[in-house]
Amino acid sequence: MNHFRRLPLPLLLLGSLLLLQPKVAAQLTWDALEKGYMARRDETNAVVVFNTTNSSPDAVIVSAVRPSCHCTVAKVPTLPWKILPGAGGQMEVTLDLAGKWGQFVKTIAVETDHGTNLLRVNVDFPPMDAREKNRMRAFADRQAVFKTDCASCHLQPAVGKMGGELYRTICGICHDAEHRAQMVPDLATLKHPVDAAFWEQSVRMGKPGTFMPAFATRFGGPLTDEQIASVVAYLVQQYPSNPLKQLAPPAPGGGK
Repeated sequence: MNHFRRLPLPLLLLGSLLLLQPKVAAQLTWDALEKGYMARRDETNAVVVFNTTNSSPDAVIVSAVRPSCHCTVAKVPTLPWKILPGAGGQMEVTLDLAGKWGQFVKTIAVETDHGTNLLRVNVDFPPMDAREKNRMRAFADRQAVFKTDCASCHLQPAVGKMGGELYRTICGICHDAEHRAQMVPDLATLKHPVDAAFWEQSVRMGKPGTFMPAFATRFGGPLTDEQIASVVAYLVQQYPSNPLKQLAPPAPGGGK
C-alpha cells in the first residue's frame, strides 16, 4: 500500500517554478546615477553627494571607487565597504573647477563584488566672454598670459622697454586697472614689508596660487635679467618701503 499521498499537480508546478526562479542579484540602489551641477564663475571646488541603499537580500562589498580623472575625488567609508541588506551610505564627490568653463562630465566607477556601478556628474558653467575665459585660464596656468591671444597684451609690448615704461606696459595694465580682478593687489596698499628683494622675486618667479606669473625668460616669461632689474628699480622708487620703517625697532636710548 502506498503511504505517500500524491500532491496536486498545481502545487507541483508551483514548486518547480520556485526552484527554477533565479536568485535576485545583490545590488546597490542610488538616489540618482546622474546628477547635474550648475557652477558659479568664481567657484574653484564643487561637492556633489550620491546616496545609496542595498536593496537586495545579500551584503554588497564595495572594493574600489575610481573617478575618471585626478581632479575628481570620491570619498566613501573605509574600503572595503560592506553594506548590509537594507543599509546604505553616501559618497561625497569633490570636483576641482579651477580653470574650467563651459560644460564637462566626470564619471565615478564604484566597483563591488556584484558588478560595477557607473555614476556621472554633469557640470555646467554660465556663459563667459573672451576676457573671462582668459582670466580663468590664467588662474589655472599663471603663464597662460604669455600664450595665445593674451600674449598681445602681456608679452609682445615688453620688447625693448625698460623701467617705468616697461612697468606701465605689462604690469600696470593689471595692478593699476580700475576694474582689476579681486586677486590682483594694488601695489600702493600692500600690508606687508616690501624691498628690492621682494620685488625681484615677485617679478622673476611670480606667486603660485594667484594670477601673478613668472616674468623671467627661464620660466617662460618675456623679461630678460636687465629688464627685471629695471622694473625692480622703478618699483623701489615708486613704492617706498614704509612698512619696513614702521616695523623697525626703536633706536637704543630713544634716539632718533
